[in-house]
Amino acid sequence: MRLLQPMLAKLSSSLPLNDADYGFEVKWDGMRTMLYLNNNKFSLLTRNRHDVTPLYPELAPFEELFQAHKITQIILDGEIVSLDAAGRPSFSTLQKRFGLTLNKVRNMMTEAPATYIIFDVLYLNGQYFLDKTYVERRNILENLQLTSPFCQVPAYQTGSGNAMLLATKKLGLEGIIAKRLDSLYYPGQKTGDWLKIKNTLRQEFIIGGWQQGKGSRNTSFGALLLGYYDMTAKQARIHDISQKLFYAGKVGTGFNAASLNQLTQLLKPLRCESGFFINPPRMKDIVFVYPKLIIECEFTEWTANQTLRHPSFKGLRFDKPALDVVRET
Repeated sequence: MRLLQPMLAKLSSSLPLNDADYGFEVKWDGMRTMLYLNNNKFSLLTRNRHDVTPLYPELAPFEELFQAHKITQIILDGEIVSLDAAGRPSFSTLQKRFGLTLNKVRNMMTEAPATYIIFDVLYLNGQYFLDKTYVERRNILENLQLTSPFCQVPAYQTGSGNAMLLATKKLGLEGIIAKRLDSLYYPGQKTGDWLKIKNTLRQEFIIGGWQQGKGSRNTSFGALLLGYYDMTAKQARIHDISQKLFYAGKVGTGFNAASLNQLTQLLKPLRCESGFFINPPRMKDIVFVYPKLIIECEFTEWTANQTLRHPSFKGLRFDKPALDVVRET
């Protein structure tokens, strides 16, 4: 059984015209994670293959669930989410679990419990399903009946994508994913068979520096300088050229006391003399850092100067490499 990268969805500004050819799912606001079971031992790996199994002990009963269904080997594609007080997936709630020691993890299980949302099965007891269609894989997944207090297999909807998009908007959810019914599974690829349609603009950015805070923030930062690469590390290797880090604006809202303190402590060791932006901003009181940390931001639009309008911090991300953060178009 080999490790697989999750298949990716392309950003789309509109629904597909022939939506009867697509299955529509809710876009979950969490951490994309592949679940592996081999010889009755399971593990959870993020997109950058970081093993986060010890950080989510409430998912340990998966081993008993699989044994009850006589499953000895499986690969599932899904998302670790944490629900807010209204029962909606909240990345801000989930990020409370990031960066904790194992002793503190158990204390957070009550405040920010995790659930594993399963939306694909790629391997089962010696057989890969990568060459089966989306519908075939979903039928296999649903027949496994993997439903418990710590995991869910949400239903998908064929056609009527606009109705689902409107419903998610009313519920305050991020958006939907449209998957071609006849699409195969291509690990690590963004083929266009899967589309993500968002209710709000939102994506990951790299922190390239900060602007010194004032007043109540004089011991931390006032705003973070955001950036993105012009291409992924893989694309740069293929073309044998260097990646370029573009400045995308600054974000100074959406932080609470805990996130301010956490980010300040993470950024201090990354300070450097000069920045890595090819188009650095012209402003005072800037401290540059090595581009290692990723955050997710929500914003209203890209301006004519190719910077973000009204960005708001949503959370830290540790589930993908910084070198793969590019502008979504």
